[in-house]
Amino acid sequence: DPSLSEQEYETGPLRVLVVDDAPMNRKLLIRLLQKQGHDCEEADDGDIAVEMVRKTMACGTSADEEVVIAPLYDTILLDNEMPNLSGPEAARHIRAMGCDVFIVGVTGNLLPDDVTIFKKSGANAILAKPFKMSALEDLWVEFGIRERMKEGTLSR
Repeated sequence: DPSLSEQEYETGPLRVLVVDDAPMNRKLLIRLLQKQGHDCEEADDGDIAVEMVRKTMACGTSADEEVVIAPLYDTILLDNEMPNLSGPEAARHIRAMGCDVFIVGVTGNLLPDDVTIFKKSGANAILAKPFKMSALEDLWVEFGIRERMKEGTLSR
């Protein structure tokens, strides 16, 4: 019998987009996520992430069909400071497309202003670097990502 905490974190494989301009940060996060069985893609800047999300958004676009909004990702981990498009700016663009993917802002500092800016831009939650996988898993439980997986209401 798995313990309650093991059951709590049985989310199954999630599709996670890891966005960070530091290659080592991306590599470490992806390794940790893949070790937990999650599928990962990566981007080294916010503008690339926005474009990756945009490409996954429209699933049925013929004249006779409605456009179905179905983001490919279950979670996007967005670094705060990136050279071309910051995490908060990328979150704002992603939300403007009508995408309701679970966005976690990842920042080296949890200054109240930074947290406020990220949340006002559309991030669901904020984690400080470096963070433990258990902190991200706690967010998935808190925000119902595990339940949405079980019910099949997360986008695939």
